[in-house]
Amino acid sequence: MNFHSLLAGLLPSCAHETNTICGWCDLMQLCQNVIKFVTEISLLLAVIFIVYGGLMMMIFSYRPEKISESKEIIKAAVIGVIIITVSWVLLNTLFHLLTGKADWPWNQIQCI
Repeated sequence: MNFHSLLAGLLPSCAHETNTICGWCDLMQLCQNVIKFVTEISLLLAVIFIVYGGLMMMIFSYRPEKISESKEIIKAAVIGVIIITVSWVLLNTLFHLLTGKADWPWNQIQCI
């Protein structure tokens, strides 16, 4: 997958069609796609930090200062996951309220 195809997946459907004008709903869809992308990357990084903290805890189990440091890394990653999840739910709900389309599936904005 190249960079161009990655960015093309973020664009709303009107950007791929000729003679189509993008509207308010398409802007909300673009914002939602960007937020979804950033959320997925952030969750992947959180998993990497949790694994790193766990490995650090196992490798340096004989050093109390490293144990407390690894606990802080894991704690920060878990707090980050909670913040990411709550903000994702709030932003998706806000986008549905702004577009006036509060139907299911609730995490996808469909522009007609």
